[in-house]
Amino acid sequence: MRLVLIAFSLLFFPHLAGAQADHISELAKANDGGASLGIQKLTPSERAEWNRLLDRIYSAGVDSTKSPASTPSAPANKAPAIPLAPPGASAWITRAEVNGEDIVKLRNGAIFEISSGYVGSGTRDAILIKEGSRWSLWIEGKREFRGQLLKAPDGPPTATLRRSSIQSVTSDGSVIKLIDGTIWEVGFVDRINTGLWLSFGDVLVLNNMSLVNLDQGSDGMIDVRRLK
Repeated sequence: MRLVLIAFSLLFFPHLAGAQADHISELAKANDGGASLGIQKLTPSERAEWNRLLDRIYSAGVDSTKSPASTPSAPANKAPAIPLAPPGASAWITRAEVNGEDIVKLRNGAIFEISSGYVGSGTRDAILIKEGSRWSLWIEGKREFRGQLLKAPDGPPTATLRRSSIQSVTSDGSVIKLIDGTIWEVGFVDRINTGLWLSFGDVLVLNNMSLVNLDQGSDGMIDVRRLK
């Protein structure tokens, strides 16, 4: 009966528990000397044993309230993290020498073979994209091409990369919202292009600073600033 009363008191006075605490003395203070609990009759060895038992009871109660999947909440005013592309995704921003053929040489030393489609001719901005084992090449003024990497670039990736889609664009092209909830402000000189962008178009987010509309390759890389 004494154990039940003491444990009951500890549950209703959780501030009494703590590492290496003298629970018996604290309970006596909280219960008018502890006469009703029989604390005064305990020998020193009994008090020590009660303290060990109460520590176990309290620890078991605290542990039962913890969820192994729980994680600290992010501050309310912190912008949500922008997820990158799938593991292994990389991007190299470079220039491409295109001459209408399937083999494209890039300024960063890479050589890419287009699987299908016409690449045009001239020197254009390009983005070499690696997502897992899959490679693709975006060429300004054209589109994104699938294919095979014949020669690796000389240096490491130059941009973080992730794919998303457009949810909405303001009528003046100044603000773009993506389906992941992020919102981007477009640089003034690019708004004439983004004002024509359509919802559900696929885009690349590069370095959290640029957007590339994969459906409208002629617009190039659009400078943006993240608002949310």
